[in-house]
Amino acid sequence: MLANRYYKKTTRLSARIDSRRRQKRKQRIQKKIAFVFLGIVILAAGVSIFFSWEKFRISRITFSGLERTNEEALRAYIQDRLRERFVILFPRDNIFFFGPQRLSQGIMSSFPSIQSASVIRAFPSGLRFDIVEYREWGLYCFGDPERCLWIDENAHAFRDIANEQIDSFPKIRDESASDTRIGNMVISPRRMEIARFFNEREEFGTIEMIISKNAETLRVKAQAGWEILIREDGDLENAYKNVHIALQGEIKERVKDLEYIDLRLGNKIFYKFRESGR
Repeated sequence: MLANRYYKKTTRLSARIDSRRRQKRKQRIQKKIAFVFLGIVILAAGVSIFFSWEKFRISRITFSGLERTNEEALRAYIQDRLRERFVILFPRDNIFFFGPQRLSQGIMSSFPSIQSASVIRAFPSGLRFDIVEYREWGLYCFGDPERCLWIDENAHAFRDIANEQIDSFPKIRDESASDTRIGNMVISPRRMEIARFFNEREEFGTIEMIISKNAETLRVKAQAGWEILIREDGDLENAYKNVHIALQGEIKERVKDLEYIDLRLGNKIFYKFRESGR
C-alpha cells in the first residue's frame, strides 16, 4: 500500500512537471512567433516608407520621338498607371519599384500608333520614354460608306485618317472587308508585298490596289488610271517585265486610252482600251 501511494504521488508530480514544461515551451514558441510577426510588420513598414520617400517618387516624365501621338493623353495614362499600388502597401511610382516592361506593353496596347516604347530611369525621380511611332506607308480603305486607316509598310493599321493630305500616298481598297480593327494587320504579308512592289516601280507612280471579292484576282491601278490584273500567287518580277514590254510595244502610243493589262495567264498578255475592247 505504501509503495502504491508513493508511486501515485510520483506520477502526479511528474505529470505536473511535464505540463509546466509544455506550457513554457508553448510560451516560448508564441513569443518567437510574435517577434517574427512584429519583425515582418516593421520591415514592411520600413520598406513602404522607403518606397514612399519623396526623393524617389517619380515626378518628372519626358519623351523623345513623339510626333503624332497626343502627349497629354500619353502622360495622363502613365501617371494613372504610376498611381496604382502593388500589394496595397507599395506605390508603383517609386523609381526602384515600377515595372518598365509592364508599363511599356500597356502603352503600346493603349496607343496603337506607338510601335515601341523604351522606358529609361533618370535618377532619382525621373523617367524618359523613347518612343517609336508607326510610319505612314499608305491608306487601307474598306466598307460602305468608305472608312480609311493609316497603315505602315507591314499592313499594320494604327489610326484613322483625319483631315490630312493623302493624295501622295498609295491606297489599298478592300472590297472583301466590311470591318477591321485599329492595331491589327489588315491584309496578308503577300498582298502587302505586291502593293509595295508595284508602288516602287516608276511606270506605276502612286498606286491603288483593289482587293475584289474574288480573292484570286488583284487589281493594281497606276497613277495614270490604267490597271493590271494579276493573281496573288503570280511571279511579280515576271509580271512587271511583261507590263514593261507591253507599254513599250504597241500600247505605247495609246497609253492614255488603256483600261487594263491582264497578266493572270503567265507570259500571255491581254489588254483592253477604253473606247473599244481588245
